[in-house]
Amino acid sequence: MKIKEIKRTSTIAWSPDVIPLLASGSIAGAVDLDFSSSSTLEIWDVFGLLPDTPVFSASVENKFHALAWLSPFEKHSRGVLVGALENGTVQFWDVDTLIKTKSLSDASIHTSTKHLGAVKCLLFNSQQAHVLATGGQHSELFIWDLKTFAEPISPGRPTTPMDEISCISWNNAVSHILALTSNAGYTSIWDLKAKREVLHLAYTGAMGRADFSHVAWHPTQLTKLITASQSDACPLIMSWDLRNATEPEKILQGHTKGVLSLDWCSQDPNLLISSGKDNSTRLWNPIKGVKLGDYPNAANWAFLTRVSFGFGSKLIVIKNEDGKSSIEIGKAEFGSKNHEFADELSSAFKTNDFKGIIASKLENPEYDAPDWEVLSELQELGKNHLLQALMGESQLVDREESLNEIPNEASPIEDNEDSFFANLSKDIQVQKGASHGAPFVPSGEFLIFDELQSAGQLRLAKLLLSNKIKEAVFVCLEEGKLLEALVLAMNEDESVKRKVKSQYFQLAQSDVVSRLIYSASSKDVVDIVSNADIANWKEIAASIAAYCKEEASFNSKIVELGDRIMASGITDKENRKNALLCYLAGNALDKVAAIWLADLPDLENLILSSDRARVSSPHDARYLALAGFVQKVSVYRSLSNITGALSGPSIEPVCKAVFDFSSMAASNGDFELATQILSLLPEDFAGLKTEKERIAKAMGTSAGGASMVASNGASKTQNRYASKQKRRKCSSAIFAAADTRKAGPIR
Repeated sequence: MKIKEIKRTSTIAWSPDVIPLLASGSIAGAVDLDFSSSSTLEIWDVFGLLPDTPVFSASVENKFHALAWLSPFEKHSRGVLVGALENGTVQFWDVDTLIKTKSLSDASIHTSTKHLGAVKCLLFNSQQAHVLATGGQHSELFIWDLKTFAEPISPGRPTTPMDEISCISWNNAVSHILALTSNAGYTSIWDLKAKREVLHLAYTGAMGRADFSHVAWHPTQLTKLITASQSDACPLIMSWDLRNATEPEKILQGHTKGVLSLDWCSQDPNLLISSGKDNSTRLWNPIKGVKLGDYPNAANWAFLTRVSFGFGSKLIVIKNEDGKSSIEIGKAEFGSKNHEFADELSSAFKTNDFKGIIASKLENPEYDAPDWEVLSELQELGKNHLLQALMGESQLVDREESLNEIPNEASPIEDNEDSFFANLSKDIQVQKGASHGAPFVPSGEFLIFDELQSAGQLRLAKLLLSNKIKEAVFVCLEEGKLLEALVLAMNEDESVKRKVKSQYFQLAQSDVVSRLIYSASSKDVVDIVSNADIANWKEIAASIAAYCKEEASFNSKIVELGDRIMASGITDKENRKNALLCYLAGNALDKVAAIWLADLPDLENLILSSDRARVSSPHDARYLALAGFVQKVSVYRSLSNITGALSGPSIEPVCKAVFDFSSMAASNGDFELATQILSLLPEDFAGLKTEKERIAKAMGTSAGGASMVASNGASKTQNRYASKQKRRKCSSAIFAAADTRKAGPIR
């Protein structure tokens, strides 16, 4: 189904926005309908209120061979548009300035004439978005850094004869590997670190020699790519595994003339779109090597295809049955498991009751069972008792036993300097074997001055007899009589007590009990939390619970303990669980989620390799992994009575993952769930407003998956596609194809 037609003879580039804009630039080597040789750069909002009027239009001195649109970065809020011009210029424009000022000169951020001939192709790196590769005549290949716009680097000359580079494709897994095609008909693989060509691909079969025109890497597998041949005698699409590069892995046949362009869906490797000299645009499953369908033929060559894969779980199918052509718009099936997740989570959001989800996860343990066990404990015990239950296993003496050991006349410890000395005096009594009954009273005669006394002792005796206690304390410290100083300071002011305490801790800093006395006397567990051996983390947690009575203080210290556990270098599952418990107890959702986020890549691989999950693509595995992540975050928020938008010092990655899942849910047609998920995000989150508008528009126009079929001018509703094509996993696609030879429309 054609959504929009723009009558331009142009090369094109989609913006990376959720609702994309389309940039078009007059293609080199062709003329317009009026035989004009002028060149125009335009930007279209094809899904906006005025799709027939460009949001930007300006004349350019030279025509384009290619356009590329960089995602927003640094100060470029709407990205950077780059043009490859026929005179060898590479021009960079700030898109936001283009649209606001309508001025090419104001929006220009860099111009380069490094290329000696026409620039034929350009592409941004999928791993390092600010890195750009350009290729052109005379085998020129340059690598640019848009952060600095420094002089571009050249990795060298190819060993394979190559006069003109016609296509560039970056490897999606390794940032320094790229592939090139040229007018010589070869595909070359380059290692930019080694600055050399490491491999080249060629094919000759029963139909003749392939003349490669385009190359595209597999979205996730680093050794696989696809090439297209522009030879009319050999119009083939070939998939290759570079581990065995002598012949293609699969050959896709369907085009009747040379293939000029490929675009491989980054979200779903099962989708590839191609276009060629036979004026056709075709949709393929390159993994299975089968054609999925054809799009309406163009009037001329479809020399360029660029896809913006959409959402809504809509699939357009063009059929020809009994001589009658028809168009069906149906709801693509993504597998029942995806929709089970969506229905279950959407229902839990409505009722704020996630018990069913927890029970289901425990009954059918999957890849992240330990996380659900912790959440189940949180549900049963509550946050306050969860950590206490765990601390009950610590090596601290039993509370009842310790209470029995405290003498009846012991008074409660007070939060001041006296507590330190009061407890210390009790320790002295115990050490000396003093009775816990009547207070000690000395008896018997004694000599005040003795010839054997030192000068210091004599000086101390005189001060004591003169009731100069403070001075006596200082003399005791000078003479190293710490015990005497402690006793004398008990009844003195706070400054004297602090001085004696400081001296005591300096002398006894290597003693474990002294370190604990330091924290106990100051009622501050900073030293324990920061420096105690992490192997005793339960005892540290117990001290936090005992001393930090205010919620803010408790949360801060218990989260710090969790950070120390995570930073300890021990990566076993038990340690991960311990840190998770600390974060859960400290209401640190951003920290909890960070642990779950770090597990996502491994979780996706497990899902993809598991027979239980029954997924066929990394896209499905990503969906299931993100679904589990969002479920866990939502369960924790519910159990902790957290309302409102996600917040925290490190919440940005969490919001990004939640946003990605919402987009994927919308792509599956689960608009209600997508809307519920978006409600978790802060209002100022980038792209939130646009995504809400997009989903609202789709919900308002959706027909619930029913198909509309036009046959011989008559319209009727059918729902045949889903039943005939069970378990086909496809995404909807909005594509733009550019025609050449003579002036024609962008379709």
